[in-house]
Amino acid sequence: MNTYLLGGLAVAGLLVLVGVLLLRRRPNAPARDHHRAAVPVDTAAADASVRAVPTPTPTPPDPAAAAPNVDAQRLAATEALRQARRRKAEAAARLQAEQQAQADAHARQARQLPQVPPAPPAPHPVERITPVLSPLAIHTPPTTTSSQPSAAPGLAPLRAPSSPVGPPTVLLADDSKVVRVKTGRLLEKAGWRVLLADDGLAALQLLDAEGADLLITDVEMPGLDGFELTRRVRAHPRWGRLPVIMITSSDDKHRDQASAAGVNLLMGKPYEEAALLAQVRLWLGAASGSTAPGLALH
Repeated sequence: MNTYLLGGLAVAGLLVLVGVLLLRRRPNAPARDHHRAAVPVDTAAADASVRAVPTPTPTPPDPAAAAPNVDAQRLAATEALRQARRRKAEAAARLQAEQQAQADAHARQARQLPQVPPAPPAPHPVERITPVLSPLAIHTPPTTTSSQPSAAPGLAPLRAPSSPVGPPTVLLADDSKVVRVKTGRLLEKAGWRVLLADDGLAALQLLDAEGADLLITDVEMPGLDGFELTRRVRAHPRWGRLPVIMITSSDDKHRDQASAAGVNLLMGKPYEEAALLAQVRLWLGAASGSTAPGLALH
């Protein structure tokens, strides 16, 4: 029985305690409700204050503050250009020094090497015409005339024929290929051996290599003209008495020069082929005579 009494007292005490707690909490409920009602008012005011604050606008850059940056960039660009020019000048100086060193080395090698004399010039090409006559006509000696030109005082006898056996040799010097071919064939048909030269130098080379019994030369030729060719022939110890026939378009104009050079016959252009052949026969016959004729005009 005491147990039930104690249990009831305990339950009653708990109920009293719960009631006291409930009574203490109940007066604070309106305060909390009032606080909860005031919160929206404060939030709206805060939103209104936020909306009322103006948005700050961006400020433009200050030119005075940007000027130092521009100056710094300009100075950097100027320095870079100066460095590039300096590197370029150094590279040019190195290249010039290398070239000078190579030139000095080549000069030293050239001084050390022995001097080699230049090679002699190649011989002048010589044109030849193959005879178109029969062997009997080639080896038939030419007909000589009994009439001899008048002897010129003070001149030594003309040289003997270069080849006692076979036809005499006629050397023809003319810078015109047409004249060389035409006149050369005319002389070959008459039975003579013909050598062709396109200028005076080639004629001298042929004289040394082949020899000749008569020289027919033009006046104007490149390099060595007919007058200089005749003077050199007259000064040569072997060919000084070679008969020389000069063909010119102005025989009166060249008469004094031809006589001073040592020309034997001066023929004017145009001339007949028969007249040229007759003069060649005459002077080839005179070459084997005892006296030398003087300058003759035809």
